[in-house]
Amino acid sequence: MALKKILVHLDNTPQCKVRLDLAIRFAQKHQAHLSGFYIGVSSGSFFGRNNDSENGSEEIKTLFDQLTSEAGITTHWRQTTTTAQKVAETLSYQSYFSDLLIVSQTDYGTENRTLPDDLPERLVLGAGRPILVVPYAGTFDSAGERVMLAWRGDRESPRAIKDAIPILQKARSVKILSINNPGDNGDEPLDRVRSYLGCHDIKARTEEISIGEIDTGDMLLNQVSDEGPDLLVMGIYAYTRRGALVPGPVGSYILKHMTVPVLVSH
Repeated sequence: MALKKILVHLDNTPQCKVRLDLAIRFAQKHQAHLSGFYIGVSSGSFFGRNNDSENGSEEIKTLFDQLTSEAGITTHWRQTTTTAQKVAETLSYQSYFSDLLIVSQTDYGTENRTLPDDLPERLVLGAGRPILVVPYAGTFDSAGERVMLAWRGDRESPRAIKDAIPILQKARSVKILSINNPGDNGDEPLDRVRSYLGCHDIKARTEEISIGEIDTGDMLLNQVSDEGPDLLVMGIYAYTRRGALVPGPVGSYILKHMTVPVLVSH
């Protein structure tokens, strides 16, 4: 399935322009329609203050109109105001009508937060769409050119790969990385994953490593640092805790410590 409609979450945070720039580049590359969705957070926020409002949308809309017009893409603007508790639900619903949702990683180092800390995790579990999470620090002009796929052989891994196919088809390089615990019998052979991608005209190289004494999350981040991909693709599984679905530890760890954009699926 091609990426024909992209939804980007917009707000008044410092990382908003980086997120918008990346969304515009993806829309250009895929000849996709871009929807900008601004959410003002009412005074019922988690942190008891109202840093976003409908008035704050004017500056963001001006920026959105200017940058998208210069890029020559088709767009739609939508805005609303809600409480922080309902931001994830609101974004998830809007994503139902898009092929990809783009949001930012939570910046735990700032005190000016009106969004829930676990917004990316809640969107992954609730949106039913692939989520592109953009780090809160840095710029990512080449995201999607050099892609690393994290493979485990569970249901979430093939789902993530399927969701990423339109991006992989336009990438310059693709690597499939399988990280196994010592003593594992091994995942589905990586040559079959490579063959599947080949059916979609995607050439990929593969590597299988064991984590040894290093946790899977740290090993994956080390591989990202060593290999230098500009996009990581991974599936995130969930389990039940106290009657609610929560992301697995590796997925949560990556979303907190990511250094490159991560395309995640559930």
